[in-house]
Amino acid sequence: MLIPIRSNISKIELNLKDNPVYCKCPRMPYDLDARAGYRKSKHNPDKKEKVFGYQIVISTSIEPETGLEIPVACVTRPGNTHDGNYFIHLKEQLKWQHPYFRTLLDIGDCGFDETENCNYARTEGSIPIFDYNVRSEKLIQEALYQRGYNQDGWPYAPCKTLCRPNGYDKEHKRLSFVCAKQCQKPYFVVPEPIYLNTPLGFATHKPIQENPRLLCEIPRGTKRWKKIRNLRPASERTNSTAKSDLDILAHPWVILGL
Repeated sequence: MLIPIRSNISKIELNLKDNPVYCKCPRMPYDLDARAGYRKSKHNPDKKEKVFGYQIVISTSIEPETGLEIPVACVTRPGNTHDGNYFIHLKEQLKWQHPYFRTLLDIGDCGFDETENCNYARTEGSIPIFDYNVRSEKLIQEALYQRGYNQDGWPYAPCKTLCRPNGYDKEHKRLSFVCAKQCQKPYFVVPEPIYLNTPLGFATHKPIQENPRLLCEIPRGTKRWKKIRNLRPASERTNSTAKSDLDILAHPWVILGL
């Protein structure tokens, strides 16, 4: 009889043909559906750390008038999946579970900032309030002047004055911007001021479809947009409750193939 110090043999079938021996690979995870993902480090929020397992994405319904924050849809997937890939899935799940439920605003971080998600939200009658993912865009001032608009999608006037939002045209689905004659202010120096014979100076329109990720019916960067965006921490409270208070995320249910 051999007494092994260490063995990877997991099963021996003596009653089957050829007496098969089953071995497990020490580097192969037991759960083949789980994957390695990333999260913010608990010790340093500016860094990311690897986590092996699953992640859960929860949709929280926020009702400002009543102060209610209720989880309404969720999905569990391997840890390496991208949150934004399941936005439409969660919305469809919500429609199936609550057919009379209507969403006015979809709020999310830059992980949901995809053209497909923005277009889907608008098709369903909602306004996407997603943090903009700059990706590889150059945000130095000269680059912004050259492309014609800043990081919030606000265009520049010919005199390089940054225009201001001036309403949303729902019929034509476009934003209106004006320079508001800022060049008349004492601290603003323009060699040759123009558009001073019109009430609001230089004016232009930006259709949403020109850049559906950056442009928003509620102009990005305005006080109203920021106030709505600040409702997002409700989702973090939902996650914290599910993880710490209810302790249901330590071993979440996983249903694949649906």
